[in-house]
Amino acid sequence: MTGSTLGPHVADAWSATRGAGTVLAVVDSNVDVAEHPAFAGRTLREYGGPGNRSPGLAGAYRTHGTKVAGLAAANSRYVTGVAPDAMLLPVSVPTLGTDTDHPEADALRWAADAGADIICCAWAPSLDAGRYALPPSARVALDYCLTEGRRGKGCVLVFAAG
Repeated sequence: MTGSTLGPHVADAWSATRGAGTVLAVVDSNVDVAEHPAFAGRTLREYGGPGNRSPGLAGAYRTHGTKVAGLAAANSRYVTGVAPDAMLLPVSVPTLGTDTDHPEADALRWAADAGADIICCAWAPSLDAGRYALPPSARVALDYCLTEGRRGKGCVLVFAAG
């Protein structure tokens, strides 16, 4: 594929790798890829499960994680992601952190322990006093991913910036 809409250098990168042998985790409030044809045969055990979705999300946020997973790892006739041959590890976090509860921290640790090579964080920390504040438990979990993931080699962590 030339002239990818993913960016000018994605097709060039595919000459080196298309992600085969890589486990890519997508952590978001809704990652629903279990029966999606663009991920057929390349979806690993899901964190959260269908009952753990965020039913109160509206509009595009209801499918945000699935769209991010598509950009990362889709491989179908109609959609090709950046790493179309990678295995996808969907990590649905039901709600993001509150003042006392931080389920994203548990999800990050789970992804590292489940074999993720790359963890794409499509969620954002809560907005606190006009700036984003990462809760201490999430910081500890990110450190865990960086040091203990991939059997001690550390996971690659990517945050959405859009």
